[in-house]
Amino acid sequence: MLRRCTNFVWMISFPTCRMTSTSAGRTPGKLLDTSRYAEIDKLLDEASLQPSRESFVKAVEAFLKRDKRRRGHMDFITASLKWIETAGLKKDLPTYNRLLDVFPRDRFRNRTLMDAVWPRPYPQIDAALHVLQKMEDNGVRPDYTTYSLLLEVFGTASLPVQKCRRIAYWFDRFENIDPYRLPRPIPNDRCELARLTLLRISSPGSDVKLYHLVDARERTSFVIGSQALWQREQLEAFTSTTWEGSPLQVTGPHRTWLQHIEQNYFMLEAPPNPPRSTEETVLALGMTSQYSQDLLNIWVSGLEQDTPSLGQARILFATNLGGDKPVETQQILTVSE
Repeated sequence: MLRRCTNFVWMISFPTCRMTSTSAGRTPGKLLDTSRYAEIDKLLDEASLQPSRESFVKAVEAFLKRDKRRRGHMDFITASLKWIETAGLKKDLPTYNRLLDVFPRDRFRNRTLMDAVWPRPYPQIDAALHVLQKMEDNGVRPDYTTYSLLLEVFGTASLPVQKCRRIAYWFDRFENIDPYRLPRPIPNDRCELARLTLLRISSPGSDVKLYHLVDARERTSFVIGSQALWQREQLEAFTSTTWEGSPLQVTGPHRTWLQHIEQNYFMLEAPPNPPRSTEETVLALGMTSQYSQDLLNIWVSGLEQDTPSLGQARILFATNLGGDKPVETQQILTVSE
């Protein structure tokens, strides 16, 4: 009986001692042989010469051939996650699957009910969760290969397998719930990105028009805007006696985000019209390729073609068109001039 109690106490204290040893200055999974760090850096440096999925697969295969026991896999996974970000492969699912394949087999699986209820503090579990979190942050949905790899390495009731199931479930749940879904992948064309941004932030039923485009191939200079029917009617009614003497105002650039891409837009606003409205009314939205007064004038001139009464209105440009130190410019301009 005493022997059984001693074994039970040893089973409880063993994980505690293990966690204490890692918290006393050692990082979980850290190698004692510093030469292995140089080998990992060398493999990833060779892959950086031509950053692609194929070069990363070659680096993984070279690492696995170096040691059958896959010693140093924690350091390789940590370094590879940083390399994936810099190589532009953060949205590539096969790259993440190949990275998860680096984990050794038959060492971290849940073998008993107690392992599932009380998981052992393997640092490899935290590393796998970190990889899955990177996938979730970058909008990468795990597939059956990802699930099979995690199931083979950690077992059914493990935390990585549970997180993989949750990511796949919620990605599928919210995939078709967005009425303004973006194309996959996101286009690199700035003019197309501006069009998608205006579609997301404009009123329903707004017309998106391209007012200016210099180079159709490179799209180096463009002016694009959006306006709804009710905004056009409000702009036509601006010359009424209620708003007589009050200028319109162009403000911006205002910041918004299209996934991880920053976008900036300008607004044409009407002053408050009490008692009907106590705040400014947005009459149109516009986006330009550069922060330029000339491009803003092209946008306003395009609005004048749709609303001729705009030529009789005064417009106040209160925009920040500077660089690191924005300079506020306020200029009253008559469009017809």
